[in-house]
Amino acid sequence: MYRKCLGFVLVVIFALGFVSLAEAATTGKITGRIVDKAGEALPGANVLVEGTTRGATTDAEGYYFILSVDPGSYTVKASMVGYTGETKSDVRVASDLTTTVDFSLNEAALELGELTVIAERPPVEADVTESRYVVTAEDIAVLPIVRDLDSFIELEAGVNIDGTNRIRNAFLGGDGGELAEYTVDGVRMTHSDGRRGTGTRGSTQNWTGDVNTSAISEITVLAGGLNAEYGNTGSIQIVTKDGGRDYHGQFHYRYSPAQQKHWGNNAYESFVHQGRLQYGDTEWANETANGRKVHQRPSSDYTDVQGHFLEASLSGPINRDLSFFATTKHDVQPRNLPQPTEREPFNADVSYKLTYSATPDIKLRAGGLYSSRKGRYVDSFDSRAIFLDERGKLGGEWQVTDNMFYVSSIHTLSAKTFYEVRLSYIASKQDTIDIPSVTINPSLDNAGWFYTDPGQVRDLRVGQQNKLALRFDLASQVTRTHFLKGGFTFYRYNNWKTETFENVDGRTRWMIYWGKRYVPGEGITPTELHAYVQDKMEFEGLIINAGFRYERYSGGEALLYPYQGTPMAYNYTRFQEHAQYGDMQPMNWFMPRIGISHPITAKSKIHFFYGKFHTRPDFRRIYQQNWQSTGPHSIDRNNDGVISPQEENNALDRNDSFGAGFVIDQFYSLQHSQVSTAFELGTEWNFISDYSFQGTAYYRITNGFLSVNGAVFRDPQQGGKAKTRSQGPRGHTTTRGIELALKKGLKHNFSFKAALNFGWGERLTIGGTKRGNMGASIYPDASYIADPNRYWVSHTIDPNTGAEIPDPPTGAKLEELKAKAQAVVDQGLAGEFGVGAMYATNDGKFYPLWEQSGLSSEEQAALRGLYAFSTTGWSVEGGRSDATRTNGSLVLIYASPPDFGPGEMFWGSKLFGDVRVNMIYRIFTGRIFDFQDPATSLNLKKEGPTISTVDLSFQKGFNIRGIRPLLYVEVENLFNFKGSPSTSADYVRWGLLEAQPTDPLFVQFGGDSSELSRFTRTNPRLVFAGLRLTW
Repeated sequence: MYRKCLGFVLVVIFALGFVSLAEAATTGKITGRIVDKAGEALPGANVLVEGTTRGATTDAEGYYFILSVDPGSYTVKASMVGYTGETKSDVRVASDLTTTVDFSLNEAALELGELTVIAERPPVEADVTESRYVVTAEDIAVLPIVRDLDSFIELEAGVNIDGTNRIRNAFLGGDGGELAEYTVDGVRMTHSDGRRGTGTRGSTQNWTGDVNTSAISEITVLAGGLNAEYGNTGSIQIVTKDGGRDYHGQFHYRYSPAQQKHWGNNAYESFVHQGRLQYGDTEWANETANGRKVHQRPSSDYTDVQGHFLEASLSGPINRDLSFFATTKHDVQPRNLPQPTEREPFNADVSYKLTYSATPDIKLRAGGLYSSRKGRYVDSFDSRAIFLDERGKLGGEWQVTDNMFYVSSIHTLSAKTFYEVRLSYIASKQDTIDIPSVTINPSLDNAGWFYTDPGQVRDLRVGQQNKLALRFDLASQVTRTHFLKGGFTFYRYNNWKTETFENVDGRTRWMIYWGKRYVPGEGITPTELHAYVQDKMEFEGLIINAGFRYERYSGGEALLYPYQGTPMAYNYTRFQEHAQYGDMQPMNWFMPRIGISHPITAKSKIHFFYGKFHTRPDFRRIYQQNWQSTGPHSIDRNNDGVISPQEENNALDRNDSFGAGFVIDQFYSLQHSQVSTAFELGTEWNFISDYSFQGTAYYRITNGFLSVNGAVFRDPQQGGKAKTRSQGPRGHTTTRGIELALKKGLKHNFSFKAALNFGWGERLTIGGTKRGNMGASIYPDASYIADPNRYWVSHTIDPNTGAEIPDPPTGAKLEELKAKAQAVVDQGLAGEFGVGAMYATNDGKFYPLWEQSGLSSEEQAALRGLYAFSTTGWSVEGGRSDATRTNGSLVLIYASPPDFGPGEMFWGSKLFGDVRVNMIYRIFTGRIFDFQDPATSLNLKKEGPTISTVDLSFQKGFNIRGIRPLLYVEVENLFNFKGSPSTSADYVRWGLLEAQPTDPLFVQFGGDSSELSRFTRTNPRLVFAGLRLTW
């Protein structure tokens, strides 16, 4: 009956085209066999996971399965009438994995007591068909020197440890999909949906680092081989803790003493000022402005500021069936250099969860995350503002808040089948208050250098990104060898963003928009629908994970491309008035996945994975519009002395720095962008005792990564003046490498974990120039020119409002333009266009834009009559970039038992007892950057300087009537390694990180004028102290 129901549900899923965005499995499975001492199967034996309602009964061959077990450590008990029971403790369950627990029972006639055994999870997981690394709550507890989620993740093989959150050196191009995919309790947090951070204008930032470590039950890092349940080529799965039957709490405080946190001299004595500091000059020292001395150093130095880190959690029962877990974190650290705020701005991170066991077969959960950040623009170091009380320019106050909330239900239909339904909502909001109406540059001192007042900066950034998701998963142990899973997730977005920035006394303005018809406060509402089916086949050691994934993106209403930057809509007001919109054609992707694991010996195995992946372009690629003016942003066109609403921002022209645009290539559409094929081959070997080795070789190729460049609309009246945007398949990237991990469990007071990743990458750029630039010209034919609703250049001015009114060509002028435009198109269609050096690499052909694949009927109608001609050639190799990266880490842990060493017990331990020493060593090549070879003019990828650091922690624990205090001292960058982000030609040519000895500024001032910015990848040696209480 259940098999029929399962088959029906899966058929319905595919028939409806449902989809799922890489949702994560959050539970594991316990299986095993129960036999007697003679090895004969015991059918009908009972197995119970103590402290839960989960259990099972063995089948005729003695096998049992317990599904939907939360990650953690359990005690499992087996019993049968006529036999003595057996209990195994410390049975560890990991999400999406099978834990095997076998029992051998004695007959009760032997009168033996119940047997209790401490279970050990095997060092080699036989059912893992990909590179998987698991971090448990116990691992986090023994390593307090690491305080945030990303830092724990970076200690695993395959994850870059340079702060980029990238998996397996995915660094050579593409958009959005190269970042790791984060999920928390099955809710995907990263979607390339344009969440605004507080960084570069126009950039996006995914919500990835706000899960408090005290809330984490388990972290699973999937480095590359993902089954059909997941969407990306690298995934981070986080499962948070449930409240238990007992009350538990934790308090963590970390103190940062006052200390200089940057290299070089103090900012008030630095060579960065290039001799402008004249403390011994009375006239300079006594100069006044605005009622205060201009060059007066603050009474308290920025190096005197202390920092504080606080994290607290509490969990326990509310009643017999309901429990809670809650945690909060607040981190305020001193600034490295003088800035408007002496400490990091306000921040708070909260995690919470309620768990309710409605019946033995139904478990309900409600939980979420909350994060809040506040600060000011412009809160950065400005050497010219160090004598101001404000220590920088005045700007508005920004606030970014993120909320994630979910409710879920897990319903066990039988011992072999369960389903989970989850509804989640994520809301991210960015706002700016107290915004100056205009930008005013600061006044300067008599020498024309240091600020005498802070001036003000207009920098407005507001937006919302809301995401509603409904997820359904069904899992069934159909037979002993087949574990089937299937599911879908539906997403609906509601996103908008507006950014306005001015500089130079308001003479330059940038505006960045996306939203419904680019109206602030009205969001775009695309939907995504993803589905998967997965069969995990287990054949006496051989494991096959085979599945299929389907994804569908419905972009909703979007701009019809001809109006981007064409003469008809080149400035902002023309665009708002005349842009046309239509529905995007839905995009569909099909992705097979297969993983195989096979044992070599009882303590070793080999695995292989193959899979297809697709990454949807970031919303910026699809919806964003950028505008810029280099003079007044509004012009009074009707000369009435007033800027009317129709004239506001009418001098803002199209900016080509980023955003949506034409997709220009024969038979190419966004549907074909960033399609990856991934392979990996790995082995795992428990070669002695608790030492194990894991090695993986991987290869991935990504075709059609997008790149954006200007496309010139070749108007028969104005020539190439009107510039719009083009984007297309810039080329492909390949990433390959070797991933190694060696670890020893915590036994005999010692453990270690080493991870190393050697990666090689190559990017092949399509384009006709040595630099790999791509570009295109857009040519209209006679039918396009003749359409008064699509083509005009001239305008008349409305005397009442100042609005520009289109004035399409007519009569003889129209006929002249039609003939001129058609002649060029005919020449191009005949393959006779483009003679001469400029077009030497081109095939001379024109391509009809409306014949591209993946266009809706409305898009085809808008593009009809337009032809693309690649001015730089698309069929030749434009540039090949190669780069290598190495990431490595080593974690050493020494832990002594409480009764270790001489002396008496004091507060639960001896003098040398309950002591832990942690050391973490990291080494990685610097970030990849573009470098133009002066000999060949090729754009190449180069690696920044190699960086290595060592952090050390010493901890002493106590136990006072159930309360466990732990005191610790930490040293970061123990050996004072200077880490440089250098991308200079000096470094590429000679490996030089310091200033050249012959540098004119160095010679003139006797020191490095870049000393405060030259080594920013690491801080000097820093010391911290802290206290952690658990009960």
